[in-house]
Amino acid sequence: MSKEHTFAYGDSLNDLEMLEFVQHGIAMGNAYEAVKKVADDITDSHDENGIYNSFKKYGLI
Repeated sequence: MSKEHTFAYGDSLNDLEMLEFVQHGIAMGNAYEAVKKVADDITDSHDENGIYNSFKKYGLI
């Protein structure tokens, strides 16, 4: 798989490297501010179906 098709979702400081590595690093709405700053996009929190909403936004489902 080429990097252009990679997505990662994170909310914690241990997710920073992962979000920076992929093409589409997406922070959850409840993420730390440092995570939101490095992310390419921010979705809703996990309680608000953030991953599902992001998958729909990007046409993954």
